[in-house]
Amino acid sequence: MYLIFDTETTGLDLRRGDTVISVGACRVVNARLLASETFDHKVDPQRPIPAASTAIHGLTDADVAGAPPLDIVLKRFRQYLGDAGLLAHNASFDMLAISHHGVDFDVPVLDTLLISRALDEAIDGHDLDSLAERYHLAFPPGTRHTALGDARVTAELWLALLPRLEARGIDTLEKLLALQANAFDKADGSA
Repeated sequence: MYLIFDTETTGLDLRRGDTVISVGACRVVNARLLASETFDHKVDPQRPIPAASTAIHGLTDADVAGAPPLDIVLKRFRQYLGDAGLLAHNASFDMLAISHHGVDFDVPVLDTLLISRALDEAIDGHDLDSLAERYHLAFPPGTRHTALGDARVTAELWLALLPRLEARGIDTLEKLLALQANAFDKADGSA
């Protein structure tokens, strides 16, 4: 069982003060997306949301006013996670966003970006928009760059990748982690 998640943030520089303003997640169990099993919470970042960030995800200071702080939302998220593994697109960013806030996420983490790179090394364009187009996945109107909307499309992407992984004999968590580690190493080496 995997919990597919995404975050929206005040900006991209998480090491210099940018922080989470929304966490969204859905579950995939037995290669099936559980549409009604979702986690969708806004977070009070306790700082203004820059206009440049609002232009991307649409969240304003008014949208998060009165929302709980990050540590409370992450505790709820951890409870929702249970014993599932995590999966995200560009998981390193989202894991950095939720790490170091007093909540332990010591679970296996899969990354559809790295898995896609490993499956299609010769193809450019492993961002979520390119992959959604390649696999004929649609963002319902108004859901792109929302945490839950992006998590749902990532879940659909994961389900589209599963048959390709199985065809290559990649059918265990250990094999998946090795595949994505290899893609990470190649991407790192070329950067």
